Amino acid sequence: MIREAELPASPEAERTILGAILLNESLWPQAALLKPEDFSLNANRRIYGRMCDLQKSGRPVEMILLAEELERHRETGAIGGRAYLSSLIDGVPERPSIEHYVSILKNKTALREAAKFAESLSLHVGKSDASPETVREQIATFQEKLDSGLQQTSNRIRSWEQIPTLDSLPVGDVDWVVEGMIPAGSVVLWAGESGSYKTWLSLWLAKAVSEGGDFLGRKTVQREVLYLDRENPLQLIRDRCSLLGIQSSNKAFRVWGGWESEQPPMIGDRRLLEFARTIKPIIVVDSFIRFHAADENSATEMGRVMGEVRALANAGAVVSLQHHKPKAEGALFRGSSDIKAGVDVAFAISCDKGEKSVTLQCFKNRFGEETAITVKPKLDEGAGFEVTSDPLILRQREAELVVLRVIQGRPGISQTDVVKWANLPLHKVRSILEKGDGTQWRTERGPRNRLEYYPLAADLSFSTFQPYSTEKLKSSNEEFSVIEGEV
Repeated sequence: MIREAELPASPEAERTILGAILLNESLWPQAALLKPEDFSLNANRRIYGRMCDLQKSGRPVEMILLAEELERHRETGAIGGRAYLSSLIDGVPERPSIEHYVSILKNKTALREAAKFAESLSLHVGKSDASPETVREQIATFQEKLDSGLQQTSNRIRSWEQIPTLDSLPVGDVDWVVEGMIPAGSVVLWAGESGSYKTWLSLWLAKAVSEGGDFLGRKTVQREVLYLDRENPLQLIRDRCSLLGIQSSNKAFRVWGGWESEQPPMIGDRRLLEFARTIKPIIVVDSFIRFHAADENSATEMGRVMGEVRALANAGAVVSLQHHKPKAEGALFRGSSDIKAGVDVAFAISCDKGEKSVTLQCFKNRFGEETAITVKPKLDEGAGFEVTSDPLILRQREAELVVLRVIQGRPGISQTDVVKWANLPLHKVRSILEKGDGTQWRTERGPRNRLEYYPLAADLSFSTFQPYSTEKLKSSNEEFSVIEGEV
């Protein structure tokens, strides 16, 4: 039997991490990859665990509160008293980074697990039911666990040569979760006054994405959705989900609300980062102010919070933030300008009670132009929201119609020539050609294996965007003459 004291460990790195966080709480995100079991010493393990509790509850991770938390759980004696806690900061400079020490702990954890596995495997092969197959299965299971534990640190850049050059960066078009509206790996802000349908819209988005349906007339890519709610009561969410037709059996839609015995995790919680890496969901935050303890008017504090939000997006999630908008004329959102600076797409939501319409005014878009979408709530009919105005959708359908007319006028045309005669960007033509293949045109291989396009019918409704009638589209194209006289 391997004694605990004989297992690989680094008590010095453990103390450095704990002491550095107590001196500078902004280092916490660097330590968020760790789990209590990554600390070999029982005292350090308990201390880090209580630090996690403070962070999850939105309280500062600092000496006095940490000591009180340990006292409340009757663990002060188990860690060696307050004297040991105070000693953690002795001789520890305020460090700008503790990533190296975090990596040391993760490696030591992997080695400890390997030692324990080797011992258990040795015991297994001595049993009567052991076989090469069972040994192989156990090794494969351990390998998967080991790879998962080290994945977070194995890809870290350690040398100048590992820093990507421009030509090594991934290439390709924007990967949309909601076509032309919400990119993958982005942060989206929805700012509106109370009663402006923010929660309704967020639930409608959750339904569309979790089911792979349309959102406001736009095609979505099916993804898991995590709805975090510290704002609304359980019954309200139940009623609205029912009205919107969200099925209780929808396993891709998860709701973690304040009514649970364990409150939804705050922004910066390492569990959210793990969900972002492994599931890559849309994380809906309702509402933003309930999920951080910072002063929203402080650029310094909100800059830190937005950095934690960005970490979720960088890990693969789409973060959808519901935020408040003041009633002051001209104000688009409440709080520091660092909030706007930290998002990729932002909408100001306003409600016209007389017209019974809702306008989503885009006031920031890193991936396109800023336009306004107007919708009418159809909640009593279970239809969510009906789009009544969206310039981007109209232009998209105009472009689709132009491509269709080019193919109808020049059967057997190549993609290169479609780009030439349609006078549209290559990436847009490529997207339209893929979308209409099999419904508006068919493809054949021509000379030199060239892909040629032939029309099927003159149906103009192949687009996934359906808020406008064919008649309106035809009239809008009377002045759209980029290929006039050619088809």
